[in-house]
Amino acid sequence: MTRSLTVAGAGRVGALLCFALIQSAVAGGAAAQNRAPLQPQPYLRLPLGSVKAKRWLRHQLELQRDGLTGHAEQLYSDIGESDWVSGKTRGGQHGWERGPYYAKGLIALAYVLDDRSLKDKAQRWIDRVIESQREDGDFGPKRRSWWPNMIALHYLRDYYEATGDDRV
Repeated sequence: MTRSLTVAGAGRVGALLCFALIQSAVAGGAAAQNRAPLQPQPYLRLPLGSVKAKRWLRHQLELQRDGLTGHAEQLYSDIGESDWVSGKTRGGQHGWERGPYYAKGLIALAYVLDDRSLKDKAQRWIDRVIESQREDGDFGPKRRSWWPNMIALHYLRDYYEATGDDRV
């Protein structure tokens, strides 16, 4: 059985070229950016958790865990009761960007420190976003702006890099 792929206006050769480009991008990941004949980039984005903090930096991250990041949901109602995790549709500050920005930092901190209590807090944000997906693919609070969704996509990517969770 033979199957062919056609990209509108490109023909079979164009489709094969398109497929090859997609395949090489998927297979190579970030390292593909530094292969010849491309100009090497001095900096590459590393997946979350690929660098382990030690000594002074680890201590600073632990201070964050024990301070504001570890307790923000109790201190700020627009984070702890955010429409992003509560499922409510109050809008305003409860549906805007503050919750997703907090979750982005929380998830990064949880996986860099490999801290179970922070991972549990972060999981609440991940699960709620995944559960909120609607039939048309949209997700998050129903009363909202697009901008907080972009931030949520960042933290979903970070979470996926750290866990490989197929739900993401």
